[in-house]
Amino acid sequence: MSINIGIDVGGTKIEIIALDSESGKELYRQRINTPDNYPEFLSSIIKMILTAEKELKTTATVGISIPGIVNRDKTFNETPSNLPFLNRNFAQDVERELQREIRMENDARCFALSEAIDGAAKDYNVAYCIIIGTGVGGSLVVNRQIIKGANNIAGEWGHIPLPFASQEQLSTQCGCGRKGCIETQVSGKYVLQKYNKLAQTPIHTVGDIRKLANKGDELASKIMNDFYNHLASALLDIIVVVDPDIIVVGGGCSRVEEIYEKVPEIIEKLWNRGKMNINIKKAMHGDSSGVRGAAWLWKENL
Repeated sequence: MSINIGIDVGGTKIEIIALDSESGKELYRQRINTPDNYPEFLSSIIKMILTAEKELKTTATVGISIPGIVNRDKTFNETPSNLPFLNRNFAQDVERELQREIRMENDARCFALSEAIDGAAKDYNVAYCIIIGTGVGGSLVVNRQIIKGANNIAGEWGHIPLPFASQEQLSTQCGCGRKGCIETQVSGKYVLQKYNKLAQTPIHTVGDIRKLANKGDELASKIMNDFYNHLASALLDIIVVVDPDIIVVGGGCSRVEEIYEKVPEIIEKLWNRGKMNINIKKAMHGDSSGVRGAAWLWKENL
């Protein structure tokens, strides 16, 4: 049996999974808290891999999902903000310790690959997959292959300007250093900020705003309607350029069920040139998409 190991690295946890390379069946899973220093972090990654291989009595392929933009040589242009201690040559350090090649991609691409291979987009040729959580990410997969682009930034949808934006929205500062990014109007972090700035009683999740909106709360309804409209206008740009067969939504905001009904309707109104075929679905593997996609980095057609 051939086995693919995937590791999903985040600011608070590291998760490892082992999949049967043919069936995709999960054979092993473990999760630990992310250490706060590089030597312990690297040591923990190596220990997790070797422990999984010992348990499964095999040597597996290893893929890693990690935040931030990963260059073709598996280094970073800049350290991921939630992993400030991360060494730029992390992948090479892992390869040195394991004495074999690994593959590494950013978390949005691993999420997209997971959904394209055996998730919500498995029956479609062209899939655009977005993550809407604390931040906003995106990736394009064609025939189960990640499209990277000449500068290795294809699909980085969250950091282009929001279409149809007001001057106030275009002046909103984004965490990336630019202003007016899609992320500043669509991510869970910024939606919460907008609500809590105006609300008498602050709340902690977009899901809570949605519940209030469904009960008729005027402020919550306005915030959620703005969210649906901004998401629709941002996705229209992707549809016009790429025209994907399916758009898959992951991240915490993917649980907002109204996305899948309201956003396609708004996109059609914005387009205003006749009926469109808009297929937006929730990610099948949910929070496991990143770690599964990391394992699938070793699928042959890549």
